Amino acid sequence: MRPMPLIDKFKSRKELDGYVWNQLVENLAKTLSPRGTESSLTMLTTASERKQITTRAAALELLKQGKSYSEISKVLWLSPTTISAIRKSLRGGKGYVSGYGWGNTKRKGGWSVYPQPVSKRLILPHGKLVYPQKRNR
Repeated sequence: MRPMPLIDKFKSRKELDGYVWNQLVENLAKTLSPRGTESSLTMLTTASERKQITTRAAALELLKQGKSYSEISKVLWLSPTTISAIRKSLRGGKGYVSGYGWGNTKRKGGWSVYPQPVSKRLILPHGKLVYPQKRNR
């Protein structure tokens, strides 16, 4: 592996990330043994990240075999959103894009995630009241 240039040489964080990613890919490509690749990936990832990677790789293979979303979901315990993101990356997208945080963006018009209540005591599927009422004791 080549020595890392000074961080000041990069114009942006994105440029630095791209450089480090390319170095990682080149070094993994140079590794001839599966053990060397495994040790490199083990050093860089947590157990949780490795589980996520293996689950996504399994979903990718099942999609290639023509399995349905519901079959993949039952076997791997993945949400349809995750399976859809994996399918999109399979079809030539820009890679896997997580759906995490999609609901956190502000929308134009300011509408709420919850529907407006028909009555003052609308109970949602999780059992909580949208507009809890004060109780007189």
